[in-house]
Amino acid sequence: MSVYINGVAQPVPAVAEEVTSLPPPSKEQLNKIVKFRNSDNRVSKIYVCVENSQRGYQWTQIATST
Repeated sequence: MSVYINGVAQPVPAVAEEVTSLPPPSKEQLNKIVKFRNSDNRVSKIYVCVENSQRGYQWTQIATST
């Protein structure tokens, strides 16, 4: 996706939705990236929703803050 400024395409930075609990994995969530923040706001974990080998969906953690 691009935004045009003065006729020049500019990339739009990806912004992960911040959640306090992961939504149920589903076809609607497929390829969505979310930032999960625990209740004490110290550690963030990044998840992506993917299709698994049983043709279901699951959240897979891809990063953790320190």
